[in-house]
Amino acid sequence: MKASGLKRRRIAFLAARGQIPGARRAANGYHFEYFDTREFRCWIADRKIAAIKRNKKNPFEWPKTYLLRPSVKTNVPLALRICFNKWKGDVLEKYPLFEWPVEEVINLKRQLRPFHELWQQINNRSYC
Repeated sequence: MKASGLKRRRIAFLAARGQIPGARRAANGYHFEYFDTREFRCWIADRKIAAIKRNKKNPFEWPKTYLLRPSVKTNVPLALRICFNKWKGDVLEKYPLFEWPVEEVINLKRQLRPFHELWQQINNRSYC
């Protein structure tokens, strides 16, 4: 649970209130069990991004290791997600999509297609 960026007490607090997907009380009635499900992995990823935003002065700067070629140890998807969230905040909040010219929307769809294809490949293999 360290990957979520939360402290043990906070995790237990959230689990007791049913805010962690798939968490249930252990047989002793005191501790919680966390099962490795798709929703649980997504919850951890969301919490990790929130922790990065919370702990940094500029939440959209990340270590240079994120920019290296993809490997098991680099977290390139997280870096892309942080960058995409920054773009959404900077652009889409000021200029909603329904105000964009049709040509710009088509261009955006074309640019996002590789990310959607990658998402589909990952989604078909039942990862988060």
